[in-house]
Amino acid sequence: MEADQRALYATGRGSIAPAAAALRLSGIREITALANRKPGTIRMDIGDPDFASPEHVIAAAHRAAACGATHYTPSGGVPELRDALAEKVRTKNGERRRLRIRRRRCAARASSSRSS
Repeated sequence: MEADQRALYATGRGSIAPAAAALRLSGIREITALANRKPGTIRMDIGDPDFASPEHVIAAAHRAAACGATHYTPSGGVPELRDALAEKVRTKNGERRRLRIRRRRCAARASSSRSS
């Protein structure tokens, strides 16, 4: 909870329980608050860009939805993408070290959250 929100709730005018209002801000919220005070900061924490999606992205999303890609993906990422990532690492990054990367060792998510 941001400091100004906490102050509102602490006065009793908010709708949050006093015990919740007394909780310490999480580390990520503290860092975000500090970053937001810096001029020119580009926020990437909420996943909502300040620009319109390019037309080719909109068209690709439309095609994917029309083909049935309308549900959440597996937590580790789309299997075909994970296979492609493993192949890329094997052929481009692992040539000299003979890396044997398999899908189960690759994750591709549209999030900063932990993948499994």
